[in-house]
Amino acid sequence: MSFGYSADIMLIDGKKYIVIDVSENVHPIFCADFTITSEIPYDRQYTPSTVNRRGYNLLYRVENGQLYATKTCYYYNEPFSSAEQKLTLNGYFVIAKLRNDHWGWGNLFGGVIEYIDYTFPFELLFENGILKEMRDISSAPKEYDKLVESNRYALGYLRAHRKKIALKYLKGSYYEAPYYIRERSYPEGIEIRLLDDTYELYKKRAKTKDK
Repeated sequence: MSFGYSADIMLIDGKKYIVIDVSENVHPIFCADFTITSEIPYDRQYTPSTVNRRGYNLLYRVENGQLYATKTCYYYNEPFSSAEQKLTLNGYFVIAKLRNDHWGWGNLFGGVIEYIDYTFPFELLFENGILKEMRDISSAPKEYDKLVESNRYALGYLRAHRKKIALKYLKGSYYEAPYYIRERSYPEGIEIRLLDDTYELYKKRAKTKDK
């Protein structure tokens, strides 16, 4: 069972958040051994499909400042999960509160700036898997809402400034493409292929064009 380009979930203090994005070159799947040890009806590490090329989802949990995660794959409707693993990654996460406290992975959005459309957004910094900073970035959606509610600006202006406002409140460096598109296990389902080089090239081209 696939959920499109579905997002991961993070639990902090018993509260559920959606993972909007992770900073550049951060791939939590490689920060621990997520081998699924239960008996599964296939010999692949992932279960990719044409609508879920990553082939897995991660459920994160922060306890006493330490980051943990569990990998889940689906074989049709049946989930198979790894044991929970301690992560030792370095980088930023952007998370936000799930709408209507909804549980599940079926959420779609187009990159880090999308946090501006969610409630209770935070930017988290992890060093060796330890939570070092949790910044409230709810000022971004508040600033953007004021711009929209003023009824003074055209749609094109609002779209341009939506991005500027969102990025202004972030410390980490992010790609425009969200994390669940930057990994691919389709079609083999044996290993994850990283697409970071592709987005590095896009970024260089964008900078050259701006000059």
